[in-house]
Amino acid sequence: MVLPALATPVNIDLQARLRGPHRNGLIAIKGDVTPATRDAQVSTRLEGVDLVALQPYLLKLNEGGVKRGTLDMQLDATVKDQRLKAPGRMTLIDLELGSGQGVLGNIAGVPRRAVLAAMSEKGRIDLSFTLEG
Repeated sequence: MVLPALATPVNIDLQARLRGPHRNGLIAIKGDVTPATRDAQVSTRLEGVDLVALQPYLLKLNEGGVKRGTLDMQLDATVKDQRLKAPGRMTLIDLELGSGQGVLGNIAGVPRRAVLAAMSEKGRIDLSFTLEG
């Protein structure tokens, strides 16, 4: 059996709704991947994703959990010669965390909810980041 080399880019265009307890969010992935070289150029967008639905992937049980909030994120990933560069922007909107226990419930002795409130004057936290490796 001879398989093709898969040296040409494969187009990806996916859209889905992620159901959450408070609202449904949009997940969109667009771009192309070349399987033979593992090169890729992929844009990922999340809009209005309910953070409660993502809670199992974000926090440990003793950290108090997420009571409410939404996530918007844009990530533009490029893989060339097995090197990743992915700049992105993330916005947390109306984030409210449950009361945590132990060291993770406080940041420098201040309850983490108070720290988040101080960081977020307009009900949102905007973060820019880059993943590389």
